[in-house]
Amino acid sequence: MIVKPYPLDNDHELAGEHHDALAEALDPATVARLRGVRPDWTGAACLEVGAGGGSIARYLADQVGATGRVVALDLKPQHIPDHPRMTVVQHDLCSDEPLPAGPWDLIHARLVLCHLPARETILRRLAQVLAPGGVILTEDWETMIDSGVVVAAPTADDAALYQRYQSVIGPKVFGAAGTDRRWARRAPVAMRQAGLVSVETSISAEIWAGGGRGTRMVHAVTYELEAALVAAGFPAEDLAPLRALLTDPRLLIHGHPRFSTSGWRPLEPDATAATWSSVYEA
Repeated sequence: MIVKPYPLDNDHELAGEHHDALAEALDPATVARLRGVRPDWTGAACLEVGAGGGSIARYLADQVGATGRVVALDLKPQHIPDHPRMTVVQHDLCSDEPLPAGPWDLIHARLVLCHLPARETILRRLAQVLAPGGVILTEDWETMIDSGVVVAAPTADDAALYQRYQSVIGPKVFGAAGTDRRWARRAPVAMRQAGLVSVETSISAEIWAGGGRGTRMVHAVTYELEAALVAAGFPAEDLAPLRALLTDPRLLIHGHPRFSTSGWRPLEPDATAATWSSVYEA
């Protein structure tokens, strides 16, 4: 399979809308997870990887106080807002360019590693710049559910329309571009292989209604990836009805299960981490 570049682009005119909808859908759960990992981030050094619209980087910058710092990385960081305790850095994780100098008390990556073919290597590099006692928190969707995602729709035809979209966007657009749609389940083992300990995963999902959080993001994606969708076999004439459906509150769909996995760099070298091999094969 020929791997194409990551389909979404921060240069797209709707990228800001996409980031806003994504923040609305995911930030509450991310903030709760960050607070669960460490209730007080005052004084922490935090690295936000693939910061996107910068909502979580900005949240962390608010939390670390005058003695902490936040660095927000993105390949195209133009959507990340300014903050006096945050430095924005343009960075390609797939390159050999060194990561910003740590050590980091927190490295957070949301919906990033699943899209990068060298994800295991990148995760190991991130683990190496953690401070002893520092934590990596990754959040990724498992997007393998291509059928049965519609809970309710105005008509059976509407339900079938969304199912057709789902069967194209996952495997034929993102999957064909190198997204590992099973990565979220493998992240816990990959963290152990990278030498991290006390690895924990929480899984959550929501039902998204048309016109609300989640579906607003999907609506933006139908414009951002219109050419890719049509090229992958989604009929162009179905785009307008799909977009109308996504704004209809009678539509209810399963949001993707979100796997949130944390792993800590041990204060001392941990011999057990070296015993982990590829014990999980999807």
